[in-house]
Amino acid sequence: MATAREVEAALEEACRTEYGRIVSVLTRVLGSIDAAEDVLQTGFSRALRVWPERGIPSNPAAWLTTVSRRIAIDTIRQRKRRQAASDRVVAEHRAGFDAVNDRTSNGVDPFELIDQWPDERLRLIFTCCHPVLDPNARVALTLKEVCGITTAGIAGAFLIRESTAAQRLVRAKRRLRENEVRFEVPERNELYDRLEDVRRVIHLVFSEGYLPRHGERLTRLDLCEEAIRLARVLIELTNEIDAPASRAENLGLLAELIFTNSRRHARTDSEGRPILLEDQDRSLWIREEAAEAQSLLDLALEYESPGPHQIKAAIASLHHEERDTPDWDQIARLYATLYRYEPTEIVRLNQAVARGFASGPEAALKLLSRINAGGEMGDYPYFHLAQARFLEEAGRYEAAWESLGLARAASRNGSEQRFIDEQIKTIQTRRREQPTAGSVHPPE
Repeated sequence: MATAREVEAALEEACRTEYGRIVSVLTRVLGSIDAAEDVLQTGFSRALRVWPERGIPSNPAAWLTTVSRRIAIDTIRQRKRRQAASDRVVAEHRAGFDAVNDRTSNGVDPFELIDQWPDERLRLIFTCCHPVLDPNARVALTLKEVCGITTAGIAGAFLIRESTAAQRLVRAKRRLRENEVRFEVPERNELYDRLEDVRRVIHLVFSEGYLPRHGERLTRLDLCEEAIRLARVLIELTNEIDAPASRAENLGLLAELIFTNSRRHARTDSEGRPILLEDQDRSLWIREEAAEAQSLLDLALEYESPGPHQIKAAIASLHHEERDTPDWDQIARLYATLYRYEPTEIVRLNQAVARGFASGPEAALKLLSRINAGGEMGDYPYFHLAQARFLEEAGRYEAAWESLGLARAASRNGSEQRFIDEQIKTIQTRRREQPTAGSVHPPE
């Protein structure tokens, strides 16, 4: 027996950690993202009926996968006009399905057989990045289907309204359906054209894991590790492509993610609150991972084909140099170069912060005022944190306190909110004191 609250909590956890994997497998079976989501919802409904009476299974995600696959097979069988396709799919997957069912109760990883198939989630990413979709729709659909990120979370990632994000997702799935897009890794002649988008979404998967917009935790290591794994698979998948720029960027992406992830153990205190980069205990940084990242970056640079992910990896590398403070002037110049590839407000924000550390608070505040001239960054808490930091350093405490209030109002992450609350308390006690130096980068 299990209470309704216990069942809901178990389903939420299974959805959070394994949504993308389950949807990927069901999409492989059914050939449609919409159909996969419908079947998974049926699986959720069945769990809500069965688990309160029989108890929550030891591996809820495996139970959902097994039951949803059975529903998917039944769905295919019922489509008489697609009987030929049904026979092919059932024959291809029957052995794997039965084996998972038999072995789930024997202590064997229920996803072991799934992982032996061609990488389903990378296949789903390529499907979501199909050229029939516009670039923003490709990214939004991937975040939803591969990562299980909520519509609200996607809206936060794009700095748009939740209703706009929902419409973008609906239109994207309709376009895939209307164009009968197949669930597959494209042929070699089509592969290269999608790689830039695929790299972009893998990076966003990592970003959502490293600094989630919603929830209570500062980090979702499952998403970080998944993004790194996908980046490795991408390199293996494309290592035969005769395109130096693409190979260099794939290596740069992996280097960037590993550099950043190597600092994960130093990012929070014992209560889960963020620790700013310059305050972190560097002995907790994983040097072996940073060394691997540096080797990947060095290999990428040998191709002499610069790109945005190599630039980001180079910025991360500068933070790992053995010196008292990073070379902020060099970092600011690298962000200026990155802006040519990615002309986004986030890049400009990071450039402004780096320039402030290199040249002083007034230089940063001048750039920040230009970035938010139209109020575009109002819903991004780290813009307000950046502004508060340099306002405080410039001695404008009341304005800094107001910026922190805006940051608190914009934040949707529990750990982030607690961090901002501490900053508010600190500035209240420092209004008559000279502020000390600090950072406003998103905690790294």
